[in-house]
Amino acid sequence: MRTGRGTFTMSGGELSGGNATLISIGNIYGGDLQVAGDGVFTMSGGEISGVSAEEYDPSFIAITNALSSADSWNGVIEAGVPCPIRPYVDGYNNTLVVIYIQPSNATNRTVILSMKDARSTGATMTGDTLNTTGVGTVTITATVPDGLGKDKPFTQDYTIYMARPPVVKGSYSVQETQGGWILTRYSGREANVTIPADLGVSVIAGNAFRENQFITSVVVPEGVTSIEKAAFMRASNLKSISLPSTLRVIRGGVFNYCVNRTSLTIPSGVIVVDSGLFWSSGLTSITVEVINPPLINNSGWPETLTAIYVPNASIEAYKKADIWNQVAGLIRGTQR
Repeated sequence: MRTGRGTFTMSGGELSGGNATLISIGNIYGGDLQVAGDGVFTMSGGEISGVSAEEYDPSFIAITNALSSADSWNGVIEAGVPCPIRPYVDGYNNTLVVIYIQPSNATNRTVILSMKDARSTGATMTGDTLNTTGVGTVTITATVPDGLGKDKPFTQDYTIYMARPPVVKGSYSVQETQGGWILTRYSGREANVTIPADLGVSVIAGNAFRENQFITSVVVPEGVTSIEKAAFMRASNLKSISLPSTLRVIRGGVFNYCVNRTSLTIPSGVIVVDSGLFWSSGLTSITVEVINPPLINNSGWPETLTAIYVPNASIEAYKKADIWNQVAGLIRGTQR
């Protein structure tokens, strides 16, 4: 905190000068910063606007942003199925779609949902439940009363795609979405699984192979670009998986508790690895074919890990990269 009247200066994340108290909102979104003292000031894109001290009351701006994650557990929201939408505070509360509240300790947590544009979906809002009758996109508005100050609501629009029901093809359930076909569930009992390329899927949905105790090896076909949350979680007999060169994103918890999988190769096209990929696994080695270290969130490196093999020209880059630098001692040139 700093007191004294004058001009506010933002440099390298530090606020100096003026009579102000920095209000921590957990995160600063879109370059916005809020300060309070003789008033409330918002800096955005170099512009500063103010609210007088008489209008300011911290209780009115406890929620400064309500950001959405319009995404079900497997990445698809099905038309015709009632869809609860609730604020995320302490947990998902068995809801498909959540609206994140920042900061987490906000005291004003009221979020009012309303229909903005149903388009072809026949959508209606009943309380916090979205009801639809047709396929397409729907836009809802979330409103936080007094979210920006007394009598100044904060509003945010969210567009959600409502998909057709899944189609069953043998042991596979696939579903058409706005972005293409995804594999939502595998129900087979084969040990060695090669996902058919002619399914035409680009995404392996969250939970698709979760807790399948029959599979020991999986080949993911070319064309798949993303593997979503917990797709293979607790498939405890899975020992090997072949990932395609088209893969770009591996979401969190994909291989959690796959204790018999001792090695993993991350193909050269991957750019994002979400948190928890390596948690509670039996991995002893990881081979990363990517030249530039992929963006990786909190990893939870397994205690069993003894080596991470990367391209020879990239060893130093990996050792210095965020999160990868936690295991710099295990990073070495590509295994020969």
